[in-house]
Amino acid sequence: MPRKREAKTVEAFGPEIFEALIEGSKREITLELPYSKAVAFRQRANMLRAAMRTSGHEQYKIVAQTTLRIAWGKEAGYEETPEKRNTQNVRFPVNRATPAKLIISPADSEFGDALKKAGITLRPLSPVSEGPSAKPVMDDILEQFLKDGEV
Repeated sequence: MPRKREAKTVEAFGPEIFEALIEGSKREITLELPYSKAVAFRQRANMLRAAMRTSGHEQYKIVAQTTLRIAWGKEAGYEETPEKRNTQNVRFPVNRATPAKLIISPADSEFGDALKKAGITLRPLSPVSEGPSAKPVMDDILEQFLKDGEV
């Protein structure tokens, strides 16, 4: 019977990955790495987020608001690269040393341009209200919406 893996503690991770996730919740960050290193970084970042969720870490809500994506070949602005697909039909480059870009960005940021074209103005909001007496972000949005709608 397979042994269940124990989750790592937050302290088992270096501060670099934590800082990258915090910064990625605010703006897009692009790291240029070989594909294999980009996959390893994304895996470590996801393991850190899981450890933070399990331990109830106070900044989990911030790091949970990031998306990690890997691009290579033409999609990343490089030459076309031969690809394969695994059994789940996920693409990957044949050569694991292929140059790739790991893109860390705020969740749902890929919809920003389409929303702007539709006339929806994006107001800067802090990723998560902080502190025990802070109002939830949705309360801030509702309050601003009602205020903007006043005649």
